[in-house]
Amino acid sequence: MNDVFLFVELQCQLVFAFAELHPNVKDLKWLIDFPQSGEMIVDGAQWRFVKHGAGLRFEKTSCEPHWVVDVHKFFGEPKRIDEWRLIKFLESCGKCVDRRKVSSLLIEMCLEGHLIDLGSGQYFFVG
Repeated sequence: MNDVFLFVELQCQLVFAFAELHPNVKDLKWLIDFPQSGEMIVDGAQWRFVKHGAGLRFEKTSCEPHWVVDVHKFFGEPKRIDEWRLIKFLESCGKCVDRRKVSSLLIEMCLEGHLIDLGSGQYFFVG
């Protein structure tokens, strides 16, 4: 569960730092006016981002672990998570990931009131 809290915190920090660095981007759905790639410093660590489809993939490059936070859709909603994002993050942490366990964890977090199930495999973090 702590991994999910860390993931959401990182995702929020990265999205907010990106928005601060690029205040003129407006298309939060398709990211048409977003830069293709770049770098930024977040909380003292160097991060690289690459645009793909309707999302940005962030990778911490300055020190290990080289976390990956892939905001592959819903960029304007940094508290939104899904199984795929979480699996990519956990793999970047060097953890062996069982998709069924991740799915069970997300359901458990909904039951405990930490997440709201938005349907279609999407969850909203509430704390």
